Amino acid sequence: MDNNTGSTSYDKLTLAYVNGSGGAENVRNTVSKLFDLSIDYYAVVDLETFSTLIESVNGIDYDLPEAIRVRAISTVAFEFKKGINHLNGEEIVALMMAASEGKRYEFDEENLLNLIHAVLNKAKNEIPPTQFKELTSSIEGNIAIDHLLENEVEIDSIKLLSLKDGMRDDMKDGKYYLMFEKDFLNSISEKLTTFN
Repeated sequence: MDNNTGSTSYDKLTLAYVNGSGGAENVRNTVSKLFDLSIDYYAVVDLETFSTLIESVNGIDYDLPEAIRVRAISTVAFEFKKGINHLNGEEIVALMMAASEGKRYEFDEENLLNLIHAVLNKAKNEIPPTQFKELTSSIEGNIAIDHLLENEVEIDSIKLLSLKDGMRDDMKDGKYYLMFEKDFLNSISEKLTTFN
């Protein structure tokens, strides 16, 4: 719903980043309006930076719950076996992209969050703070990486809230949209602001 006119808004979140000159700031404002929630901090990590971060710690060992085949970047696909796999930067990025594509893959949002935790924990434990700062200097956002390192934000304190259960797809004027019901967005907003 557009707060000014009362009409339904069909803006695409994917366009929020590229429209105008605001980049991540536009996304922050769009998501803030969507959930009627103030967003204090944000960061945008491009896939190349994330992949380089992984390569700087020589990849990670990760226990995959199922064998999976995912679309790759430098080759057609990656085939991963069930169990422990040693993953390089490109393989981790491919798994992250697969997780964002929905129920087509067994690698879901929970696995994605676990993978991100594993990468960040290994980076935090193995990369000296000055090198970590250099590797993350291209991150766009409104919080300094120094601040995160100094305050030792616990990676495991990051929680995942899925939006998939509240999504439905629809075509409007020949364009494909993922839509959210207002009640669902309100329930997510409440979860984001309720702490135990």
